Amino acid sequence: MIKLLDYGSDIPALEASTNPFATVVLAHLMTMRTANAPTDRKQWKLRLMRSLYEQGKTGDEIRQLFRVIDWMMDLPTDLALQFKDKIERIELESKMRYVTSIERILRQEAVDEGLEKGVLAGQILLLQQLVGDKTSTVDELKLLPIDQLTPMLSRLQNKLDSRGNQ
Repeated sequence: MIKLLDYGSDIPALEASTNPFATVVLAHLMTMRTANAPTDRKQWKLRLMRSLYEQGKTGDEIRQLFRVIDWMMDLPTDLALQFKDKIERIELESKMRYVTSIERILRQEAVDEGLEKGVLAGQILLLQQLVGDKTSTVDELKLLPIDQLTPMLSRLQNKLDSRGNQ
């Protein structure tokens, strides 16, 4: 039987290893050693992540290991933000993105959908006031999917148009 603490005497060997388990063991050891030193923990977390990029790990391997390291080596918010900035620089230096192109596309689609929902909600609120319907709140409308907002908008527009034709 062996304990992870037994590996604590040979940190250089763990750092030199390309074995992902060595990285996880090192993350565990450094988490324990930096329990009361968040700035040191941030430095070790950066050191571990930089090493993954330098080892030429794939984006998927880095993401999987990062999830474990990030979970183990939790940082206070201010240091987490500093860490994020440093990781972005490391990614640029290594020409490898932490966020895949598919993730970026999905994120942009979500932003676009949010903008579209916001525009529809604004139009619906205005038309509800103009036709004297029960006025929804923005929060209520934001919870609805676009495929429910569009017919609601059309109904209100038709109601307004029919009033104008009378």
